[in-house]
Amino acid sequence: MQQPQQVEDEDHERVWERVAAIDVAKASGVVCTRVPDEGRPGRRRTLVWSVTAVMGAVTELGDHLRCEGIEVVTLESTGEYWRIWHAVLEAAGLTVQLVNARSVRNVPGRAKTDKKDAVWLAKLTERGLLQPSFVPPHDIRRLREYTRLRADLVHDRTRCWARLEKLLERALIKVSSVASTLDTRSVRAMIEALIAGERSPRILADLAVGRLRAKRAELAEALDGRFEDHHGELARILLDQIDALTRQITALEEKAGGLIAQIPAAWGVDADGATGPAAGAGPDAAALPAVARLDEITGCGTIAAQAVIAEIGLDMTVFGTPARLVSWAKRCPQTRQSGKKNTAGKVPKGSPWLNGVLGEIAASAARTDTFLGERYRRLARRRGKRKALAAIARSILVIIFHLLADPAARFRDLGPDHYDNRISRERKISNHVRQLQSLGLTVTIEEAAALPAWSKIARGGFGARLILLPVPDRCRFCERAARVKGRAAPAERRRRLPLTRGAREPDHVGGRGRGAVGCAGWVVRFGVAGLLVAGRAQPWRPGQARGQPALPWPAGHSLVSRRHDDGLGVPRLRGMRPLSLKRPSARPLRAGSALTAARRELAAVVPHLRAWL
Repeated sequence: MQQPQQVEDEDHERVWERVAAIDVAKASGVVCTRVPDEGRPGRRRTLVWSVTAVMGAVTELGDHLRCEGIEVVTLESTGEYWRIWHAVLEAAGLTVQLVNARSVRNVPGRAKTDKKDAVWLAKLTERGLLQPSFVPPHDIRRLREYTRLRADLVHDRTRCWARLEKLLERALIKVSSVASTLDTRSVRAMIEALIAGERSPRILADLAVGRLRAKRAELAEALDGRFEDHHGELARILLDQIDALTRQITALEEKAGGLIAQIPAAWGVDADGATGPAAGAGPDAAALPAVARLDEITGCGTIAAQAVIAEIGLDMTVFGTPARLVSWAKRCPQTRQSGKKNTAGKVPKGSPWLNGVLGEIAASAARTDTFLGERYRRLARRRGKRKALAAIARSILVIIFHLLADPAARFRDLGPDHYDNRISRERKISNHVRQLQSLGLTVTIEEAAALPAWSKIARGGFGARLILLPVPDRCRFCERAARVKGRAAPAERRRRLPLTRGAREPDHVGGRGRGAVGCAGWVVRFGVAGLLVAGRAQPWRPGQARGQPALPWPAGHSLVSRRHDDGLGVPRLRGMRPLSLKRPSARPLRAGSALTAARRELAAVVPHLRAWL
């Protein structure tokens, strides 16, 4: 028999003696109380009545429930109608919990009325079967009103810009085809001039400033339309709306910043331990303000930090762990397990306000050369862009949890080479050590000497190991590749190179093996084991052994020979970072595609090679 495993109850999973539940509607609510029946021991007494959803009636209800000794009151989250009940009953000193309507559905087959729903809600409450929803404190709820209204106004302003662009298209003005956006000083000056009555395309194009002045010819053609007086009147209305929305958005941003500064949990701490709204701004501060800590995250700004704080609050003890915060935000799939079958369900829909902010931060971080940007690119290659953005948003939410849970924590970017330097390297080392230890060997790991700066640049998406080898001055293979590359007729240029297995070129390093492509002094060899061999053309020195470099290798770096296809020894620099060469096929390759890939791989290291050689 398997050993029983103890499962701890959650805080809300407890049996309540005296409970109340309210089935909320717009104009009223049905209240149900369940308390022990003094006349019948072991039984419950249930009372149901209706209360009008106005301030006086709800306040009187709160006094009555407090006198009855009600321990907890449950509300069903119905639209925005639950707010008056929650605010007034919470102010009366009662413990109020808000539950999702999806979690309190009645048993199928029973009649559904407001009275029965209230009784069912009370029965679920007294047995601890309901999980309450997250309701932030009052100061966070007040901040949320400002941030959400700001988001709505930003959407409205975007719609106004879209209407203005459609208006210009109807007036045959194609300025949006030349300028990246209408929200620029140049385009705004042109539209203002059109409204003022200017119709000359050249005069309008001369209003461009900055980088747009280089496109004045294209602007003159795009501004040659049929902009009439009524178009100017409509454009004036839209621009006034945009300006008014911009002023309101700016005011909301300042107000949100002031509200956060009034919350003690968002304050920073100076080096001497002093705290306050202005504390934590110095370079030696013990703890930064909450907004400043989140602002350090890649892709996150002050506005996004304010919106995140308004949605999840500052007290992370409510969630407990980052996994619970991610689960509450619906940034992870559901777990469905039955027997031996374990599948991941669909990701449910979370808060659109929080998901929108996280999506903006993730999209901004994905375009950067940072750890999050590299993580996005790694995932996008395998799982697609949408899933990669969702994964980055989840990672950002975990980072936010740790920054808010520990005021002394600071964000530190791991760098775009984190996977190559830490994860991949450590994983490969552990795998090799485990294999050697399985053979009864004792393994001692020592770090090799540091590589020169130019060798660390030899990495990219195409490559493999980059090896520098000398190439004979007279190489028929290189000459032929040079002709195919572009020094011959177009018909000759399209010829395929005979890159077959076992091809022999006595005066060509790497002539054996799966194939080689040479061009104008550079030789690129695609090996069976995924090796990229490149060399600078130099005269062949008499008495020089095959495969030994004629280049001045730096001191402290040794060359080792690797058995590689038909017994050919290929030198390589010890410690060179391995990459993945994804071209295992032995079929002939077009010289153009191979040379293009080689040039792309060697583009970063060629300047350093020239300086070194």
